Amino acid sequence: MSIYPSPTGVVIGIDLAYNLHSSFGNGFPGAKPLIAQAMNKIMKSNPALYVLRERIRKGLQLSLPVEEQPKQIIVTRKGMFDPLEVHLLDFPNVVIKGSELQLPFQACLKIEKFGDQILKVTKPQMFLFNIYDDWMKSISSYTEFSRLILVLCALHVNNNKAKMLVNPDKLVVTESHHIWPSLTND
Repeated sequence: MSIYPSPTGVVIGIDLAYNLHSSFGNGFPGAKPLIAQAMNKIMKSNPALYVLRERIRKGLQLSLPVEEQPKQIIVTRKGMFDPLEVHLLDFPNVVIKGSELQLPFQACLKIEKFGDQILKVTKPQMFLFNIYDDWMKSISSYTEFSRLILVLCALHVNNNKAKMLVNPDKLVVTESHHIWPSLTND
């Protein structure tokens, strides 16, 4: 005679690290596929598991040193927020914020240096560019960002006039590791 009050019972375990689940016990006929189907649905889209996983991860403080990662990332496309959040799960100190700004980043493709790189490519490749060049040496990050947005908007609206403003004559030199011509702040 068992002291357990019911002839059926199930214990369900969830592994948050590997996003797996398992159940053990005595169930009624048809309970096993029902539990498996329900748990698959729960594991697929349950925000409570995501929050719990995040709390555990932040508690463990799995992160790189502060100087090797940005403090915050601003996402300008709604469709990029969730994928970026998934990619940055291992970096709990990085704050992800959404923004409704309509930034003209497609204008980057009109920059000759980027266009040349795209035309040379024969297979999928990733390139890393510092689009700010070395502006941080002489101006603040806010001014740097504002200047970049102003130039990209100009390229987006009127490509030829913007190129004439940025590079007024042939005497202005663009260094090999820079994207923009080397102009002074004056």
